[in-house]
Amino acid sequence: MKKFIALFTFILVSQQLTAQITFEKSFWDGGAHYLGNCVQQTNDGGYIITGSTQDYGDITPNLLIIKTNVLGDTSWAKIYRNENSFVGSYIIQTNDGGFIITGKLCSYQAGCGRAFLMKIDSNGDSLWAKTYNSSPNEPPCPEENSNIVQQTDDGGFILAGSSMSSADGIFLIKTNAAGDSLWAKRYFGIKGTSVQQTQDGGYILTGSVFTNGADSNSNLYLMKISSDGDSLWAKSFGLSSNNDEGYSVRQTNDSGFIITGATYSFGAGNSDILLLKTNANGDSLWFKTYGGSDADVGNSVRQTNNGGFIITGYTRSFGPCLYDVYTIKTDENGDTVFTKTFWWGISSNEQVAIGNSIRQTNDGGYIIVGTTEFLGADRVLLIKTNADGIVTAVEQSPNNKPEQFYLEQNYPNPFNPTTSIQYAVSSRQFVSLKVYDVLGNEVATLVNEEKPAGTYEVNFDAGNLSSGVYLYQLRAGNFIQTMKMLLLK
Repeated sequence: MKKFIALFTFILVSQQLTAQITFEKSFWDGGAHYLGNCVQQTNDGGYIITGSTQDYGDITPNLLIIKTNVLGDTSWAKIYRNENSFVGSYIIQTNDGGFIITGKLCSYQAGCGRAFLMKIDSNGDSLWAKTYNSSPNEPPCPEENSNIVQQTDDGGFILAGSSMSSADGIFLIKTNAAGDSLWAKRYFGIKGTSVQQTQDGGYILTGSVFTNGADSNSNLYLMKISSDGDSLWAKSFGLSSNNDEGYSVRQTNDSGFIITGATYSFGAGNSDILLLKTNANGDSLWFKTYGGSDADVGNSVRQTNNGGFIITGYTRSFGPCLYDVYTIKTDENGDTVFTKTFWWGISSNEQVAIGNSIRQTNDGGYIIVGTTEFLGADRVLLIKTNADGIVTAVEQSPNNKPEQFYLEQNYPNPFNPTTSIQYAVSSRQFVSLKVYDVLGNEVATLVNEEKPAGTYEVNFDAGNLSSGVYLYQLRAGNFIQTMKMLLLK
């Protein structure tokens, strides 16, 4: 097993009244592609992530699972290898404290694939793995990141995805707790991307349906399914002249449904993020679009504790990169509360950052996982925000006295050419904060004055410095702490 390393990570623990932990991390060990598809908070307050990894020279990707603590630091990471393409699309913690993963196991040589379930214990050791064929005569070839799994009330599992064969469609498979198939259903002519068990024991599924046969435009599709897998009703939304697709669905507190995805029929132009609210029968109550003149897509939606909604996906309309992680918080009517863009490292119009999965965390903040392309390699991107969608705390808090002196990792890191540094003093002291090169030469003085107890932030502009590693040192009374930062131009 290859040793897993998280490089270029940074963390900020907010010292605000809410005491919410925030951080932004990337995970990578030198391979070409590390992709993050799904994240969930675990019972111990940490996080579990699944996706895939592919080294330079490898023909196919391998299944990747990362377990972190509450601070986002790696507790363990596992790479599960197979001669075929092995991609994790979705992961949840199970009732026994272990985890269940679903995704795609596909043979490029044979040209087809199988949906799979893999059960692991709390340490990431495999207990069993099963593959499934929803049609005896025609194996499904689900698209990457189109599978989803949920543990059902009976302790078994329900998984769904899309088949790409001579008759495209959705497959829905119900298993027992050991992963043995109990029944399988296929619904032809549609593509399914998200499923959830509903309060009545049935299922709700979203995706898209062709408006006029294969290769035509598509409408967002919503299907209610009984506990036995039979279709109860189906609704479509959109215009036949454009594409509209659902990527994530959840049942809401009022027994209705909330769906996010992408629309070309409505909004500001190109694709826009769609948020659709329905009643329990699938009838539209309202819909909203978010975005600008370029491509914007919603990949994941959840109802929040206050009855509103949180969405993540990506934007090309806003932010400094080619693609940026785009997160939108709305109220219960879909009206925007805040929008945030995130990326990793240096912002440039060639960099890509995409949000694939979002959850509200136990402290009321949000956890996002996705993928970022940085310095020629794809990395898993993990973002923890506070309740306002903020990663960094940028306020002076002299009235909220910290209990100890500390110096935080600069944000962003690596940076070009500006970054911010947060520090705290627990009593009134003369404070100096200086920057040095690796030879010990002082290159900047950021603070050199007496400060009352409090938390502070200062900006550092390295526009006149060369790329490289720099040290910054905080001195306050007898307290001395030095940290590193990386300038990349």
